[in-house]
Amino acid sequence: REIGRFCVNVLAEDQTALSQAFARSGGDKFAGVPWTRSRMGSPVLQDVVAWIDCELWAEYDGGDHTLVVARVLDLGADPTRRPLLFHRGRYQRLREA
Repeated sequence: REIGRFCVNVLAEDQTALSQAFARSGGDKFAGVPWTRSRMGSPVLQDVVAWIDCELWAEYDGGDHTLVVARVLDLGADPTRRPLLFHRGRYQRLREA
């Protein structure tokens, strides 16, 4: 919030352990995680499917969550990677078309 910028990282299907590590409370989430800085200075995690560099525009009270609206500043994607999905309490894979 203080910086006003953040990067959304879309994890790949082989990054379940990384997802679980970031989901735990406490500690340094980035310890031992390879990443580079976006042009705006936010962390872009290695081997993600996509990343979206954002600037905070507005926040809304969503009850037990805060809803964030952001302006997209930059983005990138690796079309060879498949996304990690979490649905109905478990990790799943996209079916082949």
